[in-house]
Amino acid sequence: MVARITYGKNIVGMLEYNKLKVDKETAGVLCCHKLPVMPLDGKIDFHKLVEAFAPHLSDPRSRLSDPVFHASLNPHPEDRLSDARLIEIAHEYMERMGYGAQPFVVFKHEDIARSHLHIVSICIGPDGKTIDRYNDRKRSQEITRELERQYGLHSSQGERPVFEELRRVDYRAGNVRAQVASVVRSMTDRYRFASAGELNTLLRPFNVWLEECRGEARGRTYEGVLYGALDASGERIGNPIPASRIGRDVGYDALQKQYAATKSWIRENRERLEPTKEAIRQAMRQCRTPEEFAETMRRAGISVVFHRSGKNDGRIFGVTFIDHDNRLVVNGSRFDRAFSANNFERLFAQAGEETRNTEKENLPANPKRPERIPDRRPQRSDTAGKWLLFDLVDTLLDEAAAPDLYEEYEMIQKRRKRKVQN
Repeated sequence: MVARITYGKNIVGMLEYNKLKVDKETAGVLCCHKLPVMPLDGKIDFHKLVEAFAPHLSDPRSRLSDPVFHASLNPHPEDRLSDARLIEIAHEYMERMGYGAQPFVVFKHEDIARSHLHIVSICIGPDGKTIDRYNDRKRSQEITRELERQYGLHSSQGERPVFEELRRVDYRAGNVRAQVASVVRSMTDRYRFASAGELNTLLRPFNVWLEECRGEARGRTYEGVLYGALDASGERIGNPIPASRIGRDVGYDALQKQYAATKSWIRENRERLEPTKEAIRQAMRQCRTPEEFAETMRRAGISVVFHRSGKNDGRIFGVTFIDHDNRLVVNGSRFDRAFSANNFERLFAQAGEETRNTEKENLPANPKRPERIPDRRPQRSDTAGKWLLFDLVDTLLDEAAAPDLYEEYEMIQKRRKRKVQN
């Protein structure tokens, strides 16, 4: 059984995420513990559910900034458990984690191959003190191992984390904040990245963007992060969402710590990353086009995104690698100077010139004029380049040969700013 714990500031957001699944009939409410509301046939009045939690969040004795507890419990795919057994396991888990006397609600999700649980509770106890959260993730892992033995479940030791939350954000479906929060938390929890640009590359296929904001207002400096949704063409849509409305764990300070931790991790794991680098070097020696290079990398468990200026055939000004085995998103030049955008631009330009020269040499003496010249420009496709992430999610697209629309947007904004300044 794999467990994942997150904390949040606003319980409405976490309940909205589960409500979204219930409304789509891919989830249901199993039970409510120490709450004055009860589910009926998997449904519940969410307004009353929010009201039921409210008194527990307004205790004046607590100054906890993120008082909402959210855990997902994911049994092994081969474990087929009844609702009664899932409820029993949920209660055992919460009791051992120290939440036995707390109000909580248990949701059962069935939007992936395995049934799994989401539990929402409060970290503020009846005495106004915070429930012990020290070393909670390690304790949670030990508890899930004990529950596996107690209930005769398959061991999930070494199993990859579950990606049940990952779906493309659909602005038209509503609950945008809950959708964006789900993607952002899932990806920041499971991948390493050392800059906002690298995180943007990871989020963009899910129709999510982020922007770091720094400045000064009324004599005080401010730093923050905005998130938002993208439409099908990669353009921003709707209002930005401040990180404070999602949680401190994806806010400015948390991201800065993650950037620093990733840079240190890369320095300390050079030997571990050498096979990835060697796979890239070998592909650079063999491949003649971005498309061929991306496909070769995909077979090695690495996604590559080329950031281009202008149209599809524009100059490569950036390249990002996503190493799924090491859960690392890294800019090419940060990874190795040989993997810089300029080197890839020269590599593919030279290969293209050699190909054109070879084609000219092989032309017949009196070639026939074709009736119609085919369009050989690379065509963008929202369905091209799909890959399965650990066989659980098929929505993360590798658009290596397509332009990075977010990067283009940023370049346009910079050009506009320069014009205004001049």
